Amino acid sequence: MSNGPATEYEIAREFPPEPPEIRLEVADVFRAYGADYREKHNLSAAQLAAMEAIEKCRTTALGGHVDQCEHCGHTEISYNSCRNRNCPKCRGSQRAAWVDARELELLPIQYFHLVFTLTHTLLPLARYNPDLVYGLRPAVSNRCRDPADLRRQPLGRQARHHHGPAHLGADHE
Repeated sequence: MSNGPATEYEIAREFPPEPPEIRLEVADVFRAYGADYREKHNLSAAQLAAMEAIEKCRTTALGGHVDQCEHCGHTEISYNSCRNRNCPKCRGSQRAAWVDARELELLPIQYFHLVFTLTHTLLPLARYNPDLVYGLRPAVSNRCRDPADLRRQPLGRQARHHHGPAHLGADHE
């Protein structure tokens, strides 16, 4: 070990360079290994179509268009998306658009989603006497409107979710 300034070797050993960030996407994996995978596995028509769409998404295979800035003249090439519901790229932008649209529908107040789930012991009673069991919902809702319980007045709606072939479910409000 020398007492003088550190050599390049010593600096490199103590502070190795950061590895480059690798941004691997599903489409990259499909393009690299998809053909081999399809040969070895029996995929449905829907699975094959999804793989093909994802492989081609935002590439020259689906075409594209040129966007030009009106102010500076900068041009950018954008490739068309596959719009397949299984595509991570397309689904992400569609989901964001859907959430934005739903947010525009909201009132400018705070919402609470209250869930009332029946225990399994009450399900047979609910099946044979639904008016009795589901008639309790307003009482439960009114109890939850007490500011001491929630500190805010809830605003919600009721929905019945069915689970299984017997259509026994949990009530949600």
